[in-house]
Formats: sequence, C-alpha cells, structure tokens
Amino acid sequence: MGALKVAAMAEAPSDGNRAYLIWGSRWLAERAAAAERFEAAADHYARVVEADQAALADLDAYALASLMIGRFDAAADGWNRAARFNPAEAD
Repeated sequence: MGALKVAAMAEAPSDGNRAYLIWGSRWLAERAAAAERFEAAADHYARVVEADQAALADLDAYALASLMIGRFDAAADGWNRAARFNPAEAD
C-alpha cells in the first residue's frame, strides 16, 4: 500500500479504517515510549485521545509523554481526562 493511500485513509477514515488507524497509533505510541522517543509517543497518543478511543492507560501514557517533552498543558489535559474517566482513582 502506497504512502498516499495511507495518508488518504488517515484524512477521511471509514469506520473499519478508523479502528485500524487507532490501533496503529496506539501501537506506535507504545513503541516510541519504550524507546524514550517521547515526542513521537505524545503525538501518536494524541491521535488516540482526539478520536475519543483512549483507555485509562492511554491517557496516563499520553500525559507522561507530554510531560517529558515539556507540553505541560497536554499533560494536565491527559490527567484531567483520566480523572473524569475513573473518578474513584483520581488523586
């Protein structure tokens, strides 16, 4: 599959493509974070968060990656979303 076709899928994903793109973004984010490439991790997690598909672990990882690169507003947003996601465990 060519890069242009993948880019087109990302711009206007169908329901089937959307799920795959979210899964791919999460996978890339996890690999980037494991390699301490926090800017890439934050960018990939942001796609998951913006699509309203984030699990609690995604929100925490997004906030941590954002914090590591100095995106303090994004980190606060991630942790605030996590608190709303699971208010019983909020600090």
